[in-house]
Amino acid sequence: MHVVKTICISGREGFPDFLKVGKEYWIDLDSIYKDKDSIYVRVYEDAYKQREVGNALLSHFSCYSL
Repeated sequence: MHVVKTICISGREGFPDFLKVGKEYWIDLDSIYKDKDSIYVRVYEDAYKQREVGNALLSHFSCYSL
């Protein structure tokens, strides 16, 4: 399990309640996948992966450290 603390740097257009800019989220690096256009990751509100937000573009987040 590779969960990394991040901060949201951009929201999802058309879904203002999905991600909040400036809020901290945890992403699971083991869940990263790529389609033909973008890279996605599973997002959580906690480090223990108990409150899942869903899948989002990796570009919505900035990592504190890797």
